[in-house]
Amino acid sequence: MQRPEIFDQLCLMTEYWWNKRDELNLLLIESQSPKDSKRFFANNTPSQTLSLGASLLESADLIKLLENDLASKMKSYAHEYISGFLAAPHEPLNRKFVSLCQRETQKVVELMTTWGSIYSTSAVSGTAILCINVWRLTKNKELLPFPIDKIKSKRLQIPSMDSGLVLALFSDLYDVTGESGWLAAGTDICDVYFENTLPVDAY
Repeated sequence: MQRPEIFDQLCLMTEYWWNKRDELNLLLIESQSPKDSKRFFANNTPSQTLSLGASLLESADLIKLLENDLASKMKSYAHEYISGFLAAPHEPLNRKFVSLCQRETQKVVELMTTWGSIYSTSAVSGTAILCINVWRLTKNKELLPFPIDKIKSKRLQIPSMDSGLVLALFSDLYDVTGESGWLAAGTDICDVYFENTLPVDAY
């Protein structure tokens, strides 16, 4: 790597959270939260743990030709974080997915909503996109069915601010399942939220 300071920064970022995980490989929502922060103090966040795993996997693919040892470490750490997400006290059969849980007891503090793009909270819709992304990278079959039943049950109750996220999610679900209903649902979203065909360069 031509710039050693970049390599040093990558190493620091890779290691920062590693020793902060618990026995399930889950991470706190903040590395340092004041005790009077009732919502955040000593609470794990499965979705952020999964997100870090996804980022490490993607980063490993980018640097493996330059720094294979670091790439291997990133992949190893990523798989542990993914296992932490899956070990969280979700109840898939009851369509309950954990946004926050206590570190010491794993008691559920907050469940995910289905929709809703709000900073510091986890929604099933956003987490589903993460699950699909990580599934593409790992082919871990435990990740793929995670969100689908919950989303199907709430498909028509979509906040307007989530339209872009929902289009991304439905297209991903169509891609990985081949179920035409997801494509049709995405088309319905476009009909509701956009009066005309989206321009080619629209985000």
